[in-house]
Amino acid sequence: TSVTMERPLTLFLNGQEIVTMMTIGDHPDWLAVGYRRNQNMLRTDDTVTAIDFDEELETVVVRTARATDYEDKLKKKTLTSGCAQGTVFGDLMEELEEVRLGMLRLREQLAGELRRLSGSDRFGFIAQHRGMFSRIGATPEQVERLRAEHGIYMIGDSRINIAGLNETTVPVLARAMIDVGI
Repeated sequence: TSVTMERPLTLFLNGQEIVTMMTIGDHPDWLAVGYRRNQNMLRTDDTVTAIDFDEELETVVVRTARATDYEDKLKKKTLTSGCAQGTVFGDLMEELEEVRLGMLRLREQLAGELRRLSGSDRFGFIAQHRGMFSRIGATPEQVERLRAEHGIYMIGDSRINIAGLNETTVPVLARAMIDVGI
C-alpha cells in the first residue's frame, strides 16, 4: 500500500509571499489560483499573466496584470473550523457583518413592500426574523402556484432564502406572494 505524503508549498502573488501550506502536490497551479480567489486576493476581473511552479523550491508564483499588495491583509487572520486549522486572511468578520446587515435590509424591504401591497402589517414578522431563511406562511398550494405561475422556488414549507434576494427581486417576490393569496 502507498501512503499519501504531504509536502509544503509556498504561494506567492506578484512577488509577495502569501502562505506556506501542506498539500499532496496535485495541480499546484490550480491550487494557487483557487486559494487566492477564495481569499479574495484575486478578483473575477483580474488577468493572470503567468503561473510559475518550481518543484525543487516547492513554490508557485501567480502573476497578475493588476499590482497587488496584501501586507495589511496578511497581518490579520481568522482561524476557522477543524480545530482552528483553517485560516482566512483579512477582515472576514467585517465581511460577514456586511452580509448580515444586507439581509436585514432585504427583510425590511420585503416586509415594507408586502405592507404596501396588502395594506396589512401581517408580514412584519419577516423583518423580525434573523438568518438566511424565513418561512412566509404559504400553504403547499400557494407554494406550487408561486413555482408554476411566477417561477419562484421555495421548499414545501414555504421557506425562502433571503440571501438569494436583491433590491430588484424583492418587489417581484412581494407581488407574487400577494397574487397567490398569501
